[in-house]
Amino acid sequence: MKTIAIAGATGFIGKKLIEKILLESEFNVIALSRNIIDFKTNRVVSRKCDLFSVLDIEKGIEGADILVYLVHSIRTYCFSKKKIENARTLHKTTWKYLCVCDQASEFV
Repeated sequence: MKTIAIAGATGFIGKKLIEKILLESEFNVIALSRNIIDFKTNRVVSRKCDLFSVLDIEKGIEGADILVYLVHSIRTYCFSKKKIENARTLHKTTWKYLCVCDQASEFV
């Protein structure tokens, strides 16, 4: 049985994707987010993961066969200096996530 790790699992799209995976496949899920969430099923393991930390990412995706990255910029709604800083931070976070992706057989 394959396991899918989803970064951004507690966001709108992440939650919908997990619902779809549970209904239409036999895959297990590792739900990565800033907080532990109880998905009320033994097919989903919630792991707290700081995507700014390569070590956290490596621990978070341990055991995953497929990686999905759904993280977006963190709640900034105007085009300001803060928005630009968030975009740069997101780019760095995405790069760190990609750097450990050779551990998985697939990346989405």
